[in-house]
Amino acid sequence: MKTLNIIGCGDVGKTFGYLFQHQNILNVQGLFSRTKSSAQKAQVFIGAGTVFDSLDDMPSTDFIMLSVSDSSIDEVAKQLAEIKNFNKNTVVFHCSGIMTSENLAPCTEKGARIASCHPMQNFSNPDDLVHHFSGVHCAIEGDTSAVEELSALFNQIGAIAEKIATDKYSLYHAAGVFACNYMNAISEVALQSLEEAGIKRDNGLQLLKPLMSYTLDSILKNGPKKALSGPVSRGEVDTVKKHIAALDDWDQEYSKLYRQLAKVLVPMSSFDETTKDEFEQLLFNT
Repeated sequence: MKTLNIIGCGDVGKTFGYLFQHQNILNVQGLFSRTKSSAQKAQVFIGAGTVFDSLDDMPSTDFIMLSVSDSSIDEVAKQLAEIKNFNKNTVVFHCSGIMTSENLAPCTEKGARIASCHPMQNFSNPDDLVHHFSGVHCAIEGDTSAVEELSALFNQIGAIAEKIATDKYSLYHAAGVFACNYMNAISEVALQSLEEAGIKRDNGLQLLKPLMSYTLDSILKNGPKKALSGPVSRGEVDTVKKHIAALDDWDQEYSKLYRQLAKVLVPMSSFDETTKDEFEQLLFNT
């Protein structure tokens, strides 16, 4: 069985280490993290691997995974290149969604093949995710042979490998932020709006839950255009005007956000040219 060293033993490193080890795909060999306690916790979670005090001490391996912070990738790549604790055909890859394989370039000068693999998933609960990882899409880019090997490995742990062009990697990651993080942002604005209307925050969550759950289910089943409802989709210009006026009186930044999102909905909706012109006057000229 081929071997894997993990550098950075947070939630992502722990999750992938567990999946590769427990599905007998890669043998987790070395563990290193900024804090030794983090590597030790990963060792217990994975049930394999040896904790090392420095990168210099780690043994050569077939795969090196960097699940460190984005800001640390360049420096770790330089350190690895200086140490060269990998074989001629070692694949060095990281799991960042914004940095690309190009950030690992120093390792290529020492004979390694490089790639990046970013999973479109939330890793906040590794204990649960290791049992529900099947079907997660992972974008992979880098050296052709490295991409092929990693795609096969990630498919084996239940992922769906998506090969992506290096110059489109940031756009791919932005899509994940829209779908995940900005859902949190919009939910927060909705809760604050309810609070301003006199509904307590805890009650607001319960109020929104059926609506948000049904909407998300409908989007996932039918796509955003078919799942669309609400005043913009129905061509209710006057309703949208009232919303904007109320938001202007309360918080003009949120009013701008409302209008920006409404602009996205206009071309998704079906209404006559007169209504379209009215929306353009209201949303696009303010």
